[in-house]
Amino acid sequence: MVSRGVMATFLWCLAGEPPGTFGVFADVPDNVFFARAVAWMADNEITTGASPTTFSPDDLVNRAQVITFIWRLVNTAGAWGSGVELPETVTF
Repeated sequence: MVSRGVMATFLWCLAGEPPGTFGVFADVPDNVFFARAVAWMADNEITTGASPTTFSPDDLVNRAQVITFIWRLVNTAGAWGSGVELPETVTF
């Protein structure tokens, strides 16, 4: 089982750790390990949060959320870091 904050970190690392804008969600302080990941997800519309003002980082991520996050990531060309080489089969 994985929390939403940890899942955000997994995807952010996969994408090459691109930057994000802090302070998007009230329940994600800037000093937690997943803050940059959640900020990046919000900036790239990979997540819209559990509500408009919260991300619920300690909640377990469910299968539907995982699929939604991955789908949005692979369909958002600008979400990937500049040093990440994508397979030729990826299309945006």
